[in-house]
Amino acid sequence: MKKIDKIILTIIIMIAIIPIILNEINEYNLRKLKEETQKISEELKNEYPTLTEIKIKSNIEIKKGLKTRGYGKAFVDGENVIVVLAYKNYCSVKLPIINEVALSKSKCQNLTIKDGKIIKGKE
Repeated sequence: MKKIDKIILTIIIMIAIIPIILNEINEYNLRKLKEETQKISEELKNEYPTLTEIKIKSNIEIKKGLKTRGYGKAFVDGENVIVVLAYKNYCSVKLPIINEVALSKSKCQNLTIKDGKIIKGKE
């Protein structure tokens, strides 16, 4: 095999492998975001008797040593917890009515509290 053939083969292999690696990185980020969202929701249950908005910032401790790379907000009202967490170009949402975290490749909605209710705020 000539040297040029080896170079071409190497380039073709790299072109085939790079998308696989990038996909694995994206999947890893989604799994971590989902885990962080679920943990935040579990940690904040029963912490606040009235509706409270908690800002979540990147690389800060939320509670009991739990850290997150994402940022967003949590809304807590007794047992009910809504968590909206963003990381890079992904958004995860945990609602109290379902025990799953919804993931999307989009910008998170800006939610806020007004008159004791959670509403969509201005961007």
